Amino acid sequence: MKLRYLLFGLMACALWSCSDDDEAFDSGLTPSAFRFKPITGGAIMYYQLPDDPEVTGLYVRYNDAFGLPVTRSGSTANDSLILTGFNDAVSNVPAEVFVQRRNRSESTPIPVSFSTEDSGPVAFLKSVQVLSNWEGFTLMYSTPEYAEGLVNVFYLGKDPQTGGPDTLLISSFTLDEASFDETISFKVKQQVLKPTVVIRTEDFRGNRIAEKCFDGVEFLEQAMMPPSQFDFYCAVAMEEDHEYSDGDFWNFTHIGPGQLFDGDCLGTKAIENHGLNTFVAGPNACGPDPFPMYLDCRQNRIIAGVRLYNALYTDYTQQDYQWNGSWGHAVMMPCDVTLYAAYDDGDTTPLEEKNMENLKWKRVSSFYQDPDLANAARWCPWTFPNAGWNSGFTTVQDMEAHGPEYMEMVVSAAGQGEGYRYLKIVVNNTFNAAGDRWDVDMCNNDAHMITFCELEVYTKKD
Repeated sequence: MKLRYLLFGLMACALWSCSDDDEAFDSGLTPSAFRFKPITGGAIMYYQLPDDPEVTGLYVRYNDAFGLPVTRSGSTANDSLILTGFNDAVSNVPAEVFVQRRNRSESTPIPVSFSTEDSGPVAFLKSVQVLSNWEGFTLMYSTPEYAEGLVNVFYLGKDPQTGGPDTLLISSFTLDEASFDETISFKVKQQVLKPTVVIRTEDFRGNRIAEKCFDGVEFLEQAMMPPSQFDFYCAVAMEEDHEYSDGDFWNFTHIGPGQLFDGDCLGTKAIENHGLNTFVAGPNACGPDPFPMYLDCRQNRIIAGVRLYNALYTDYTQQDYQWNGSWGHAVMMPCDVTLYAAYDDGDTTPLEEKNMENLKWKRVSSFYQDPDLANAARWCPWTFPNAGWNSGFTTVQDMEAHGPEYMEMVVSAAGQGEGYRYLKIVVNNTFNAAGDRWDVDMCNNDAHMITFCELEVYTKKD
């Protein structure tokens, strides 16, 4: 009896399978009904399904660059479908199209073929150049539309534990899904003479696509430019100079552009003078339409970069950060800054009298961190200590042991020619108050103020 049921079941399965084959229908479409456009890492298939209410969509089946089967589906709501999964550009990839009905039956396969262009990781490696830069190197590259993938950048240095040679990861980043030309600059902490730079690319499925090595990349030397050799101007820079007594000490507050160039990169004068000694600008020193900061180097110079420093928190730091409706040191700290440069125009007009926006500005660098980034991950974590009020640095020695906190905008040495005379610093945004660290309702930057304690310009070392 059991054998009879088993045979009956097998016959039913066979009949069901045959009925499935019988359900395959003729869609009436030929390969010429589909048009393909090669794109980065794949192709776009354009189609128009039959005007049949029972038809709900289609499938395309093919093998990707690794020989793995891929199925992509489209519906009657669209007229195109992106086919992905390829690395190097290929031609005449065979595929089959199946039209699907509402009852899930499929048409007989329609044979088609398509071609692709290089994927983002492949196009990146074909275009990338590694150029010498300040204490490191610059990547110059371009990526096409629809580029996706991951780039890992290494250099041959020394293992910090064993001291032996090792391939050290310096950065990883993703390729944007847009067509652009880009440069990214890196600084290397180890003192390595003409190291080898290694670049490896991956797709988002974890497959390593390709690798490229650049031997003997020379690192350039830079030096800080003396403030006496350039001029600074910001139309909304504040000037404030007063002293007062709290009963026990005389407190001194000195606010102005001059504080940016006094060599106090830590903010130690807050302890030495019992008061605030820093730079503050606003209102509207940042935000949607900010007043920029301008520098005139008086002649073309090879620019290596610009640094902005944070005044480390002391018991005297926070007390005076209340201007024009904005309150709080932390919420005035820049987190999104763009650096522009312009060549010498032969004009000797002082910055404050010159129409600087008439110059031909070129974007040469930038710095960005999320405005809501956790305090410990910010470039300036000691704008307010973890322990809260009255827990800042109390001695200059402790501040020196901690060391400076600064953001740096590196300018690529490549393409400068004789260098730039003018620099423009635009602060696009500042950090927000964090709910677990500050009273969010009290701390605000409604007036779009900015603050930092020191500004340094670096040029090519003579």
